Amino acid sequence: MDTQKLYSWTRQQQNMDIGVIVDEMEKKQAQDMLDKQQMNAPEMEFLDKTLQKSDEPVAPVIMDRRANVPAHMPPTIDIFSQKQSLVRMANYTFYSKDGTAHKGSRNKPSKKYMKPILDNLKRIDELLNMQYDPKNIDKDKDEIEKMFRKTILACEDYVANRNPWTSEGKARLQMVKDFQAQLQHESIMFTNTVQQLEKKALEENNAENEIGENEIKQNSEKHGSKEQKQTWLSILAKVRTEEIKDGENGYKVTIGGAGTSKIYIVEKDGKKRYFKENEKIPNGNYYTNLDLSVNELNKVGDDTSKRRADYLTVIKQAIKSHYATDEDFRIDVAKNKPQGMGGLVAFIRAKLAGDKKLTEIFRVIDIEFTKHQKYEESDMYFIDNELREALKRSTCCGIATKHALIDPKSEISKRNVATSRMAELLGIGDMVAKSVMADVIINGKKMSGIAMEEAKGQSTGLAHDKAAKKQKRTNYSPNAFRQLLNLQIFDIICGQVDRNGANYLAEEEEIEKTDIIEFTKIKAIDNDMAFGNLKYNDLLDRGDDGLNRMRNIESMGELHVPAMDKKFADSILALDAEKINYALCDVLSIEEREALIDRVKGVQKAIRRRQDYEKKLRRKDPKAVSMFVEDVEGQENWKKAYERFAKKVVDMKEQDKKNVENIQAQIREIEENTGYKDDFKRSKIKNLTKHLKNAQERTYNFLNQKTYFLSYNVLDK
Repeated sequence: MDTQKLYSWTRQQQNMDIGVIVDEMEKKQAQDMLDKQQMNAPEMEFLDKTLQKSDEPVAPVIMDRRANVPAHMPPTIDIFSQKQSLVRMANYTFYSKDGTAHKGSRNKPSKKYMKPILDNLKRIDELLNMQYDPKNIDKDKDEIEKMFRKTILACEDYVANRNPWTSEGKARLQMVKDFQAQLQHESIMFTNTVQQLEKKALEENNAENEIGENEIKQNSEKHGSKEQKQTWLSILAKVRTEEIKDGENGYKVTIGGAGTSKIYIVEKDGKKRYFKENEKIPNGNYYTNLDLSVNELNKVGDDTSKRRADYLTVIKQAIKSHYATDEDFRIDVAKNKPQGMGGLVAFIRAKLAGDKKLTEIFRVIDIEFTKHQKYEESDMYFIDNELREALKRSTCCGIATKHALIDPKSEISKRNVATSRMAELLGIGDMVAKSVMADVIINGKKMSGIAMEEAKGQSTGLAHDKAAKKQKRTNYSPNAFRQLLNLQIFDIICGQVDRNGANYLAEEEEIEKTDIIEFTKIKAIDNDMAFGNLKYNDLLDRGDDGLNRMRNIESMGELHVPAMDKKFADSILALDAEKINYALCDVLSIEEREALIDRVKGVQKAIRRRQDYEKKLRRKDPKAVSMFVEDVEGQENWKKAYERFAKKVVDMKEQDKKNVENIQAQIREIEENTGYKDDFKRSKIKNLTKHLKNAQERTYNFLNQKTYFLSYNVLDK
């Protein structure tokens, strides 16, 4: 039917899902267009080749063929754009590749096309958690490999038969494409790994037959070996773990870091990464953490290590004698905030100046320090670093267990990997330091841990201080501002409770012929205080959601962010529980994934509520500014969003100042008024002083938090 062919071709040019012509009016419209276009035989032949052969007047398989359309073919006319809006609002018929008819509404897109993929992912998750016997590995492997193939085919079918016009649909389509590529790679690797395990099990079985059962039993009793029950998930984890052998395949591994907590530098093809062994949540006691450092030094056993172990022991005893508990010491340090390298040593020396043994130790350290050309090689640097690391480990324990609700027995390093994978899943992998599970082998010794890419840039606070010395100002580019807002929402999804100016870095560039140094990109690092058992409402109740614990992103059902990246929001809405489970099943527990899914659903509801609100708002005011900023609209819209936010912050700052001044004026008035009784005056002044302190703290905290979003020169006005 010529009108149907023309209509189908027109719908393809509009990048729309293809339905059927449903009434005589549409047939007439299509016929009118056919007459106007005067299409010749070769063009009709082209359309014939693109259509499915069917008795019904159905559309062809949906795919983007615009690149194949002859250049002289005229564009679609306005009459078919009317059809687009009609289809969006009304029910339509969609024919999949196999000719099956599906009915739905584009006003509320159905997820039924995702159902086969999600069902298969759910089944894979169930199978991966089953135990396997290395000696009888064929039992479940066929079903797992079959489910991998079925899921890949379901993804292929989705990609072939979906051509969405909504931004959310496009985000879901891209996510399915990425999942398909991941599944294809991992299914091949999974099969290869299983084959290797089968081969190994066969060799071990042959060896056992040669040794004999009695000897095997004696060896087992002698070494106390027990057969460990493993799940298929351990094989997938192995597939996702990178193997790094020093001196092979272009890898070079060296030891870095100054303290007992070893960091390895992995270099390949001119790129640098950092490797650290898996570690559990550290002990919360400061003295215990210092003892761990001392034990590590004693294991090394050389003269330098023994000397430094003695120094740490003396310092620990001095601190214990001065403070009632280790917590009192940590509180005192937090109150005084010693800054920079050497700052903690200077603080301890000042506080414990009366301790003769400690004074003598530091006198010897000072003499040794003068002999070194490089500060990093001195005992002073080493001791200060170890004191800080012990403090960091103690603080880390409290944040992880009390704030993030992470199980004390779980590993924290894997949370960097989980953060990296979630960022990739949501399409913002460029703003999180990429981390992978890795096995590093040096001189035959195997270590399991994570490898994290080297992030460029520096903290914004440090960059501001350097700029001030050059008499320059710092500022955020529209792109950096967009990334910071994405990071705030992303941290809520991850349950990140320790984001601050020190664990994200900013790249910068000097703007020519100005006094401005602009932050152009940001990258989040140190992402291990995340993915605990916090639910979405837990974060809102605590006020811990967002960058440096800023104002809740949602309050009373209203989304509170200056602007939101539309593409990022669409990616969040396209997330499903099954995708999350598959992506993170080897690094997070079931409980942690359930909490993550709850946080995702909370953010999704907040976004949808805002979208519904804006639809109502635009009916009243078509020119109303949307919170959601399209990438295609360019940097100018992010610049405007930044300026609106800056104005709001400055206005709030001025209002806070006025509140403080009003309270101070009330206190002066009461103090000067002789008509008040003394008891009333004291009570009134006491209450007002309390309000004044709260107002001043609120203002200070507010400005301190906002500096991570705004350039310092904005807040200095």
